Amino acid sequence: MAGLWLVLRVYRRAGFLARFTARDWLLLAPFAAFVIREGTDVVAAINHGRRLGSAELLHLPVDPLLLVLLGEALLLFRSVRMMGGGWIGKCYAAFSAGIFLVLLGNAAIWATAWGYLPWPWSALGWYVWIPAAGAFALGPAYQLEAMQHATSGHPRAYPAT
Repeated sequence: MAGLWLVLRVYRRAGFLARFTARDWLLLAPFAAFVIREGTDVVAAINHGRRLGSAELLHLPVDPLLLVLLGEALLLFRSVRMMGGGWIGKCYAAFSAGIFLVLLGNAAIWATAWGYLPWPWSALGWYVWIPAAGAFALGPAYQLEAMQHATSGHPRAYPAT
């Protein structure tokens, strides 16, 4: 999260920082609602005498941090697309997809644990982790491709696709 924040600062200073689109807000809003609902469920459980173990305490900030990461990755993706896209844009798109899928998987786990998602449907949440891992593997691969194109001296080092 800190690394993406530093990149966002560089883009802002250079005047390349984009803004969220309506589609971005539509993507972020349900996850923000999920994080808020998850927090209220934890507070309600604690108020009813539930004692959280150390593993549960360490897991509490995960989803809020993922929400911030998704917002950062989307801003970087939009900023790079304004500049013409290319391999770096694909890199941030892959990170955005990976973060989105992890949040989706966490929401499925939460919904199953709290009884909002019946058992047969909870199986859909099991299959989100493999594409998430693939998206996180694609991010550095696209970054490497961008660096190779940048150092190759090829006139089309950053294709607009």
